Amino acid sequence: MKKKYFLIIVFGLLFSGILSVQATVSSSSDSGYEPVIYDNTIEFEAFLNSQGKVEAKWSRYDKTTPFTFYKLVKSSSNSNPVYPDQSYIFYSSNIDDLSYLDTNVSLGTNYYRICQIAQTKRYCSQKVVVITKTSSTNSQGALSEIKLNGSVSDNAINLSWAISNDDLSLKSFKILWSKNQNPTYPLREFDNYHYLTSGAMNHKISNLANGKYFVRVCLYNNGCTAYSNELSFEINSSNSIVCDDIYSPVCGSDKKTYSNYCYAKKNGIVDYTIGECEKIQPTTSSELKAGSITIDKPLSEMNRDELIRVLIQILLALINK
Repeated sequence: MKKKYFLIIVFGLLFSGILSVQATVSSSSDSGYEPVIYDNTIEFEAFLNSQGKVEAKWSRYDKTTPFTFYKLVKSSSNSNPVYPDQSYIFYSSNIDDLSYLDTNVSLGTNYYRICQIAQTKRYCSQKVVVITKTSSTNSQGALSEIKLNGSVSDNAINLSWAISNDDLSLKSFKILWSKNQNPTYPLREFDNYHYLTSGAMNHKISNLANGKYFVRVCLYNNGCTAYSNELSFEINSSNSIVCDDIYSPVCGSDKKTYSNYCYAKKNGIVDYTIGECEKIQPTTSSELKAGSITIDKPLSEMNRDELIRVLIQILLALINK
């Protein structure tokens, strides 16, 4: 009976703790802190303002353990940043400091989270705010915006774009594409680029293999200073198949001979046999007189009149016999 009451008390304490904290706990780090408590009672907001800066704010610390400090963490690669695994961009031991303006926002995607430290405890907001910055400010402090448009023709992507609020007299661009989202420069693995220095605002990416591609354009001035919106395109063209000229004939299901299987595939042929298609030799006029039938091409390629003529020849041949 005592064991039963003991278990009831233990479960009651655990349940009440879950209701009051409403949090999940992560594994412990080697920093000397206790495991991270991801607390959904911590209110956290952040947004990119019109000047390209991130304004962040959070709710006041309200736990019983004595408050130590706030740490605002940011990462461009880790979607689950926590202190001290990620470096912090803001620190304060004043419990009433509840906001921060990040003026050093890099282009691309950044992940923000507030952590409230209480001695060895780490209460980090359940919420992570994702900020994607695609443009930078020019010398007048206005944001440079690039609007990208495009279309597909065969195995090529045709692009055009416009840029606003920029004072550069000579514009250079990096045209970026990849089968992975958010192509960037400097390049990740499998990202590709073309560099335009002429100031032109249109470009064609040719000779693409079949598949889905993500494309962006960046304004380049010793680095990408602004990114366009991202577009996705699906290449699904037989013209995107490039074949060599090695003669290794196959006979397609259409009864035509192709130089190799690649050319058959390029023409939409999936089923084929190795080797040339069997050729039908037409009979000579002398063979016709002897009662033979002249066929100068496969029956499948004949029109209605030609088929009727062949049937008449067959009937005449049978009568002559």
